[in-house]
Amino acid sequence: MTTTTPYLRRGVFWAVVLGVLLVLTLLIMPAVNYVSETARRAVDANQLRQIVQAAHLHGVDHHEQLPNATDVWDYARILADDAGLDDPKLWSSMNDPAAKTASPLPTKILADNGASPRAVDPAFREVKPSVAVALGKLNSRMPATTPIAWTRGLQTDGTWSAHSPYGTSGGYVAFLGGNVVFYETLAGNGGELVRHDGKGQTANIREALPPGAEIGEYTPTPEEAATWADLVAWRDKMGPLPRGAPLLFLIALWLPFIAIAVHRLVQRQLGGLVVLVWPVLFSAVLWAITRHAW
Repeated sequence: MTTTTPYLRRGVFWAVVLGVLLVLTLLIMPAVNYVSETARRAVDANQLRQIVQAAHLHGVDHHEQLPNATDVWDYARILADDAGLDDPKLWSSMNDPAAKTASPLPTKILADNGASPRAVDPAFREVKPSVAVALGKLNSRMPATTPIAWTRGLQTDGTWSAHSPYGTSGGYVAFLGGNVVFYETLAGNGGELVRHDGKGQTANIREALPPGAEIGEYTPTPEEAATWADLVAWRDKMGPLPRGAPLLFLIALWLPFIAIAVHRLVQRQLGGLVVLVWPVLFSAVLWAITRHAW
Protein backbone atom coordinates (compact mmCIF):
# COMPACT_ATOMS: atom_id res chain seq x y z
CA MET A 1 0.00 0.00 0.00
CA THR A 2 1.38 3.37 -0.94
CA THR A 3 1.84 6.02 1.68
CA THR A 4 1.24 9.74 1.59
CA THR A 5 3.99 11.51 -0.34
CA PRO A 6 6.54 13.58 1.60
CA TYR A 7 5.43 16.67 -0.31
CA LEU A 8 1.86 16.36 0.92
CA ARG A 9 2.98 15.65 4.48
CA ARG A 10 5.20 18.71 4.34
CA GLY A 11 2.32 20.74 2.98
CA VAL A 12 0.07 19.65 5.84
CA PHE A 13 2.79 20.50 8.37
CA TRP A 14 3.11 24.04 7.06
CA ALA A 15 -0.66 24.39 6.83
CA VAL A 16 -0.91 23.53 10.53
CA VAL A 17 1.84 26.05 11.30
CA LEU A 18 -0.02 28.66 9.23
CA GLY A 19 -3.25 27.93 11.08
CA VAL A 20 -1.60 28.31 14.48
CA LEU A 21 0.03 31.58 13.44
CA LEU A 22 -3.29 32.83 12.08
CA VAL A 23 -5.11 32.11 15.32
CA LEU A 24 -2.36 33.73 17.40
CA THR A 25 -2.38 36.79 15.10
CA LEU A 26 -6.13 37.20 15.45
CA LEU A 27 -5.94 36.81 19.22
CA ILE A 28 -3.31 39.54 19.65
CA MET A 29 -4.86 41.82 17.02
CA PRO A 30 -7.12 43.63 19.55
CA ALA A 31 -4.09 44.59 21.67
CA VAL A 32 -2.15 45.82 18.63
CA ASN A 33 -5.20 47.72 17.43
CA TYR A 34 -5.62 49.34 20.86
CA VAL A 35 -2.06 50.71 20.79
CA SER A 36 -2.40 52.13 17.28
CA GLU A 37 -5.86 53.51 18.05
CA THR A 38 -4.50 55.32 21.13
CA ALA A 39 -1.78 56.94 19.03
CA ARG A 40 -4.26 58.07 16.38
CA ARG A 41 -6.56 59.49 19.03
CA ALA A 42 -3.70 61.54 20.48
CA VAL A 43 -3.17 63.10 17.03
CA ASP A 44 -6.88 63.91 16.73
CA ALA A 45 -6.93 65.56 20.17
CA ASN A 46 -3.95 67.72 19.23
CA GLN A 47 -5.66 68.79 16.01
CA LEU A 48 -8.74 69.89 17.92
CA ARG A 49 -6.55 71.91 20.31
CA GLN A 50 -5.05 73.74 17.35
CA ILE A 51 -8.53 74.55 16.06
CA VAL A 52 -9.53 75.97 19.47
CA GLN A 53 -6.34 78.03 19.69
CA ALA A 54 -6.87 79.40 16.18
CA ALA A 55 -10.48 80.32 17.06
CA HIS A 56 -9.19 82.34 20.02
CA LEU A 57 -6.61 84.07 17.80
CA HIS A 58 -9.43 85.03 15.46
CA GLY A 59 -11.32 86.49 18.44
CA VAL A 60 -8.39 88.74 19.37
CA ASP A 61 -8.86 90.71 16.13
CA HIS A 62 -12.68 90.51 16.07
CA HIS A 63 -13.83 91.91 19.43
CA GLU A 64 -13.60 88.46 21.09
CA GLN A 65 -16.08 86.98 18.60
CA LEU A 66 -15.32 83.46 17.43
CA PRO A 67 -15.68 82.68 13.72
CA ASN A 68 -19.15 83.48 12.39
CA ALA A 69 -19.08 81.00 9.52
CA THR A 70 -21.75 79.61 7.22
CA ASP A 71 -20.59 75.97 7.42
CA VAL A 72 -17.62 73.86 8.55
CA TRP A 73 -15.64 74.57 5.35
CA ASP A 74 -16.15 78.32 5.78
CA TYR A 75 -15.07 77.96 9.43
CA ALA A 76 -11.84 76.31 8.26
CA ARG A 77 -11.39 79.09 5.69
CA ILE A 78 -11.71 81.79 8.35
CA LEU A 79 -9.16 80.13 10.62
CA ALA A 80 -6.78 79.65 7.69
CA ASP A 81 -7.13 83.27 6.58
CA ASP A 82 -7.02 84.91 10.02
CA ALA A 83 -4.92 82.50 12.10
CA GLY A 84 -2.76 80.75 9.50
CA LEU A 85 -4.35 77.33 10.07
CA ASP A 86 -4.11 76.40 6.39
CA ASP A 87 -3.51 72.64 6.74
CA PRO A 88 -6.44 70.43 5.59
CA LYS A 89 -5.06 67.52 7.64
CA LEU A 90 -6.27 69.27 10.80
CA TRP A 91 -9.84 68.65 9.69
CA SER A 92 -9.47 64.98 8.83
CA SER A 93 -8.93 62.14 11.31
CA MET A 94 -6.79 59.11 10.53
CA ASN A 95 -9.59 57.12 12.20
CA ASP A 96 -12.26 58.47 9.89
CA PRO A 97 -13.62 55.96 7.35
CA ALA A 98 -14.54 58.95 5.19
CA ALA A 99 -10.84 59.57 4.60
CA LYS A 100 -10.37 56.01 3.33
CA THR A 101 -13.11 56.34 0.72
CA ALA A 102 -12.19 59.83 -0.53
CA SER A 103 -9.58 61.39 -2.77
CA PRO A 104 -6.23 62.42 -1.25
CA LEU A 105 -6.39 65.58 0.83
CA PRO A 106 -5.43 68.85 -0.88
CA THR A 107 -2.31 70.66 0.29
CA LYS A 108 -4.09 73.82 1.43
CA ILE A 109 -7.45 75.23 2.47
CA LEU A 110 -7.26 78.65 0.84
CA ALA A 111 -7.41 79.29 -2.88
CA ASP A 112 -4.62 81.27 -4.57
CA ASN A 113 -6.90 83.78 -6.26
CA GLY A 114 -5.71 87.01 -4.64
CA ALA A 115 -9.17 87.76 -3.25
CA SER A 116 -9.71 89.35 0.14
CA PRO A 117 -10.97 87.60 2.15
CA ARG A 118 -9.48 84.58 0.46
CA ALA A 119 -11.85 81.90 -0.77
CA VAL A 120 -11.86 78.18 -0.02
CA ASP A 121 -9.82 76.04 -2.38
CA PRO A 122 -12.33 74.03 -4.49
CA ALA A 123 -10.43 70.83 -3.66
CA PHE A 124 -10.96 71.42 0.06
CA ARG A 125 -14.69 71.80 -0.55
CA GLU A 126 -14.68 68.12 -1.57
CA VAL A 127 -13.20 67.08 1.80
CA LYS A 128 -15.61 65.49 4.29
CA PRO A 129 -14.36 66.90 7.61
CA SER A 130 -14.08 64.68 10.66
CA VAL A 131 -14.88 67.68 12.87
CA ALA A 132 -18.12 69.49 13.65
CA VAL A 133 -18.05 73.10 14.86
CA ALA A 134 -20.33 75.61 16.55
CA LEU A 135 -21.25 78.40 14.14
CA GLY A 136 -21.84 81.97 15.29
CA LYS A 137 -23.04 83.47 18.58
CA LEU A 138 -19.89 82.40 20.44
CA ASN A 139 -17.31 84.67 22.03
CA SER A 140 -14.27 84.17 24.25
CA ARG A 141 -16.08 85.64 27.30
CA MET A 142 -18.46 82.67 27.50
CA PRO A 143 -17.93 79.88 30.09
CA ALA A 144 -14.90 77.66 29.58
CA THR A 145 -17.29 74.68 29.40
CA THR A 146 -18.81 75.90 26.12
CA PRO A 147 -18.15 73.37 23.31
CA ILE A 148 -16.41 74.76 20.21
CA ALA A 149 -15.63 71.67 18.14
CA TRP A 150 -16.19 67.93 18.40
CA THR A 151 -15.93 64.65 16.53
CA ARG A 152 -18.41 64.41 13.65
CA GLY A 153 -21.49 62.26 14.17
CA LEU A 154 -22.51 63.41 17.66
CA GLN A 155 -26.24 62.89 18.19
CA THR A 156 -28.61 64.81 20.46
CA ASP A 157 -28.81 61.90 22.91
CA GLY A 158 -25.08 62.24 23.60
CA THR A 159 -23.91 59.21 21.62
CA TRP A 160 -21.93 59.11 18.39
CA SER A 161 -23.35 57.46 15.30
CA ALA A 162 -21.93 54.22 13.90
CA HIS A 163 -20.51 56.06 10.87
CA SER A 164 -18.53 58.61 12.91
CA PRO A 165 -14.69 58.37 13.02
CA TYR A 166 -14.74 56.18 16.17
CA GLY A 167 -18.13 54.63 15.54
CA THR A 168 -20.25 54.15 18.64
CA SER A 169 -17.07 54.05 20.78
CA GLY A 170 -17.38 57.80 21.36
CA GLY A 171 -15.64 60.98 20.29
CA TYR A 172 -13.83 64.14 21.34
CA VAL A 173 -15.28 67.44 22.50
CA ALA A 174 -13.08 70.57 22.53
CA PHE A 175 -14.15 73.33 24.92
CA LEU A 176 -13.69 77.08 24.93
CA GLY A 177 -11.35 76.79 27.91
CA GLY A 178 -8.94 74.65 25.89
CA ASN A 179 -9.79 71.23 27.29
CA VAL A 180 -10.16 68.38 24.79
CA VAL A 181 -11.88 65.33 26.29
CA PHE A 182 -12.76 61.92 24.83
CA TYR A 183 -16.19 60.64 25.87
CA GLU A 184 -17.71 57.24 25.23
CA THR A 185 -21.06 58.98 25.65
CA LEU A 186 -22.22 62.36 26.92
CA ALA A 187 -25.17 60.79 28.71
CA GLY A 188 -23.20 59.63 31.75
CA ASN A 189 -23.36 61.37 35.13
CA GLY A 190 -26.63 63.01 34.22
CA GLY A 191 -24.97 64.71 31.23
CA GLU A 192 -21.30 65.48 30.67
CA LEU A 193 -21.95 68.96 29.25
CA VAL A 194 -23.02 72.09 31.08
CA ARG A 195 -26.17 73.78 29.80
CA HIS A 196 -25.44 77.22 28.40
CA ASP A 197 -28.13 78.75 30.61
CA GLY A 198 -26.35 77.29 33.65
CA LYS A 199 -29.34 75.16 34.68
CA GLY A 200 -27.61 71.87 35.21
CA GLN A 201 -26.03 69.20 33.03
CA THR A 202 -27.02 67.91 29.60
CA ALA A 203 -26.05 65.31 27.01
CA ASN A 204 -27.47 67.38 24.17
CA ILE A 205 -24.73 69.41 22.46
CA ARG A 206 -27.30 71.98 21.30
CA GLU A 207 -28.30 72.76 24.87
CA ALA A 208 -24.65 73.48 25.71
CA LEU A 209 -24.45 76.11 22.95
CA PRO A 210 -25.79 79.68 23.17
CA PRO A 211 -29.23 80.38 21.65
CA GLY A 212 -29.03 80.91 17.90
CA ALA A 213 -25.80 78.97 17.43
CA GLU A 214 -25.81 76.47 14.59
CA ILE A 215 -23.75 73.35 13.96
CA GLY A 216 -21.42 73.07 10.98
CA GLU A 217 -20.94 69.44 10.03
CA TYR A 218 -20.78 67.16 7.01
CA THR A 219 -23.81 64.86 6.88
CA PRO A 220 -23.14 61.64 4.98
CA THR A 221 -25.57 60.18 2.48
CA PRO A 222 -27.35 56.96 3.53
CA GLU A 223 -24.95 55.00 1.29
CA GLU A 224 -21.91 56.69 2.84
CA ALA A 225 -23.24 56.16 6.36
CA ALA A 226 -23.70 52.42 5.75
CA THR A 227 -20.26 52.04 4.15
CA TRP A 228 -18.47 54.01 6.85
CA ALA A 229 -20.23 52.13 9.67
CA ASP A 230 -19.16 48.86 8.08
CA LEU A 231 -15.55 50.03 7.80
CA VAL A 232 -15.50 51.17 11.43
CA ALA A 233 -16.91 47.83 12.63
CA TRP A 234 -14.22 45.92 10.72
CA ARG A 235 -11.42 48.20 11.97
CA ASP A 236 -12.54 47.91 15.59
CA LYS A 237 -12.51 44.13 15.34
CA MET A 238 -9.59 43.42 13.01
CA GLY A 239 -7.45 46.55 13.11
CA PRO A 240 -5.29 47.08 10.00
CA LEU A 241 -5.88 43.55 8.66
CA PRO A 242 -7.18 43.80 5.05
CA ARG A 243 -10.80 42.82 4.50
CA GLY A 244 -10.00 39.76 2.38
CA ALA A 245 -7.18 38.46 4.59
CA PRO A 246 -9.22 35.84 6.53
CA LEU A 247 -10.49 34.34 3.27
CA LEU A 248 -6.95 34.14 1.85
CA PHE A 249 -5.77 32.49 5.06
CA LEU A 250 -8.57 29.94 4.82
CA ILE A 251 -7.70 29.10 1.21
CA ALA A 252 -4.02 28.63 2.08
CA LEU A 253 -5.04 26.54 5.09
CA TRP A 254 -7.45 24.21 3.31
CA LEU A 255 -5.59 23.47 0.07
CA PRO A 256 -2.89 21.13 1.50
CA PHE A 257 -5.43 19.20 3.56
CA ILE A 258 -7.76 18.83 0.59
CA ALA A 259 -4.83 17.60 -1.51
CA ILE A 260 -3.84 14.92 1.00
CA ALA A 261 -7.49 13.88 1.49
CA VAL A 262 -7.93 13.44 -2.26
CA HIS A 263 -4.64 11.54 -2.48
CA ARG A 264 -5.68 9.11 0.26
CA LEU A 265 -9.10 8.57 -1.26
CA VAL A 266 -7.59 7.86 -4.69
CA GLN A 267 -5.10 5.46 -3.13
CA ARG A 268 -7.93 3.83 -1.15
CA GLN A 269 -6.20 4.60 2.13
CA LEU A 270 -7.95 4.91 5.47
CA GLY A 271 -8.48 8.30 7.05
CA GLY A 272 -8.89 10.25 3.85
CA LEU A 273 -11.42 12.60 5.37
CA VAL A 274 -9.99 12.59 8.88
CA VAL A 275 -7.22 15.00 7.84
CA LEU A 276 -9.90 17.64 7.24
CA VAL A 277 -10.50 17.87 10.99
CA TRP A 278 -7.58 20.35 11.33
CA PRO A 279 -8.84 22.93 8.83
CA VAL A 280 -12.37 22.56 10.22
CA LEU A 281 -11.10 23.39 13.72
CA PHE A 282 -9.03 26.35 12.53
CA SER A 283 -11.91 27.64 10.43
CA ALA A 284 -14.25 27.44 13.42
CA VAL A 285 -11.81 29.47 15.53
CA LEU A 286 -11.43 32.03 12.74
CA TRP A 287 -15.19 32.36 12.38
CA ALA A 288 -15.63 32.76 16.14
CA ILE A 289 -13.09 35.61 16.20
CA THR A 290 -14.27 37.47 13.12
CA ARG A 291 -18.02 36.75 12.95
CA HIS A 292 -19.02 40.20 14.30
CA ALA A 293 -16.80 42.01 11.81
CA TRP A 294 -17.94 40.30 8.61
